[in-house]
Amino acid sequence: MAATVRDHVARGRRVLVVSLFTHAGPRDAGPFKRRDYPLRRAEDEAACRLMGASVLHGGLLDAPFRSAAYRDLAGICFARDRREAADQRRTTALVRRIVDAARPRRVYAPLGVGEHVDHRLTHNAACGLRDVDLWFYEDRPYAWVQRAVALRLHALGLGPFKAAWLAELGESFRAAPMAAALSGPDRQRMLAGFAAQAVSSRQGRKRRSRPVTRAFGPDAARFAQRVFECHASQVAGIVGGKGEYAKLALAYARLLKRGGYIERFWRM
Repeated sequence: MAATVRDHVARGRRVLVVSLFTHAGPRDAGPFKRRDYPLRRAEDEAACRLMGASVLHGGLLDAPFRSAAYRDLAGICFARDRREAADQRRTTALVRRIVDAARPRRVYAPLGVGEHVDHRLTHNAACGLRDVDLWFYEDRPYAWVQRAVALRLHALGLGPFKAAWLAELGESFRAAPMAAALSGPDRQRMLAGFAAQAVSSRQGRKRRSRPVTRAFGPDAARFAQRVFECHASQVAGIVGGKGEYAKLALAYARLLKRGGYIERFWRM
């Protein structure tokens, strides 16, 4: 949501970008190396400087350092660790402290597209906030996988379900840059996780939601790409390489039958 942040700053509004899960544990967590985390925090700071926003690192442990269940993509998205309830309490308490201190007029929180556990914990924490204008942003790059947003809305009790969506998601996911390094069995675990969740969510209580789509000028895609590429250590793994972010963002806008660069939010 780089263009949205830039727009707020241009209008003279102060913006605080909060990253909650920013720290590693005392030892490496499988393929996740503790030495990488100072660099990740520095990349956050560089991105926020470019947007004109302030940044706050929450200091919570990143998922792989909380549980061995979260040490691959399928686990991060669909494993359910026995300590998740305690993680939720810590996340909720931290979000409330930050909001009480900052007293923002509006809060943007992740919708949780893709089911990343840390995004879900943050989403749930934000849902408990009161007396704020609460908007949920579509998590990128997960939202660019076809039908991923619709399946997340269904999981939240905010939308319908069609079995054909799982096949569409599967085809899109196999071509997604973030899935390129996954083995065939790992991709199948991910797709099985989406399918199992879709089935288990069908009886959920339906609530109302509505999207807010913001369209930006011709330079917005390039600006968003520059902000994203401040996170140089993660560019290849997330979108496949430099220069790809804008292409994927513009393709998503076309999928939604919109021209140019957009950022989409949900209000409940």
